[in-house]
Amino acid sequence: MKRKYDKTALAQDLASGQMTYDAIAQKHGITASYVGQLSRGEKCPDVAALIEKTSHGFEVQAKRLGRQLARLAMARLGSLAAADSKVAPETQRKAAVDILAHALGDPSKPEISVQQNSTIPGVAPEDVPAFLAWQTSRKGGPDE
Repeated sequence: MKRKYDKTALAQDLASGQMTYDAIAQKHGITASYVGQLSRGEKCPDVAALIEKTSHGFEVQAKRLGRQLARLAMARLGSLAAADSKVAPETQRKAAVDILAHALGDPSKPEISVQQNSTIPGVAPEDVPAFLAWQTSRKGGPDE
């Protein structure tokens, strides 16, 4: 006898990544093994497609929220790095470094690294070599 479960709710639970297969199985009245097969697309291709679509929706939503939070974080870092800030100089320096790292990408990922001849919006050209030196020291070697 086949068990009935809500495919949309199951896809949402799988796509959210917040529950274990066991918890999802118990919630939907199926086995954890079957949940795994559904998530890998081995059973019910329509459910696999729904999981993929729902996962994409969660990803879009997470990116949107991340952009909103990043703007707030950058504003806070900017206030810490401001010349008239009443925070310690080392905190100001760290805030400035974090702003540059955020604006230019993760220095540990060469695919988004700044190249020597790059111009960086909002950064004086003479400051680019200092940032590249910092970036190289964080990665443990020069860009390939």
